[in-house]
Amino acid sequence: SSFKAQRHPLSGPALSGPGGAMAAGFRAARPLVGALVAPLPLLLDGRRRWTGAGGVVRNEGLDSKSFAQLRCLKNEQHTHDTRKITFQLPNGEARWTTQVPITNVLVGVPFQEPGAEAPKVVARPYNPVTVDEPGSLTILVKKYQDAKIGSKLHSLEVGQTIGVKGGRQQWPFEPHKYTHYGMVAGGTGITPLIQAASHILEKDSVAKVTLVCANKTPQDILLLDELAALQKAYPKRLAIFHHVDSVAGTQVTPELLKRHMPAAGPGVLIMVCGPMGMLKAVAGPKAKDYTQGEVGGFLKEMGYSQVHVWKV
Repeated sequence: SSFKAQRHPLSGPALSGPGGAMAAGFRAARPLVGALVAPLPLLLDGRRRWTGAGGVVRNEGLDSKSFAQLRCLKNEQHTHDTRKITFQLPNGEARWTTQVPITNVLVGVPFQEPGAEAPKVVARPYNPVTVDEPGSLTILVKKYQDAKIGSKLHSLEVGQTIGVKGGRQQWPFEPHKYTHYGMVAGGTGITPLIQAASHILEKDSVAKVTLVCANKTPQDILLLDELAALQKAYPKRLAIFHHVDSVAGTQVTPELLKRHMPAAGPGVLIMVCGPMGMLKAVAGPKAKDYTQGEVGGFLKEMGYSQVHVWKV
């Protein structure tokens, strides 16, 4: 398949729909992230469980066993329902973790329940912007209806502190194990996958990555600047396709996957991350204990087996 990138007139990704689809690529190289004119961070859905294949990751600026109180440095509007929040690490120039792909942290927010003597900490995992950002940690938080943690973090003021611990690896990367990675991201599911894509392209000089991002509207698309930077660094090995429901009139379909994903075979891995409904339709749900479970959905119908699929 062709990995030639075409720039969108608005310097963003192309949209797939009735009029066809254009490839647009992007890159989130570490030296470029902090220098972007309109920085867009990586994010985790906030509804994913604190689970992972790789276990606890060695870190410099955080404790994986207890919450460290991190001070809020910035809390900025990102889209109509998401905010970009940056925290200061306790060890100054230390990084929040070593360089491991798809690693999240646990953010704990205290809530006082009626009749309770002491506040109760409610925690959710989030994927930071980059795995080796020195001195700080940045997440993107989407606010869901009646979501306690999202509401609390959206209203967090500069100077206030919040509990954070981690990190935990969600996927064990092995260089040269695969030659072509297909990634399907629904909404905020783009954030752990762009973290993985950046790491794969940097650490494996021959691997290709094809990324399909599905969103409800163009206004919901995340990480345009990071993705643009990622494409600039790897124009021949990265292709990104954006699928917008309001443009295409459909959600992720078998036709969309057949059009963009590499065919099942040796050296191919399909990674899927997004809302539960999308994950179930595309790859089948995870097991009850949140392990990978059996492959199902569209990918099973298309011939992908357990060795070809990873559910983030």
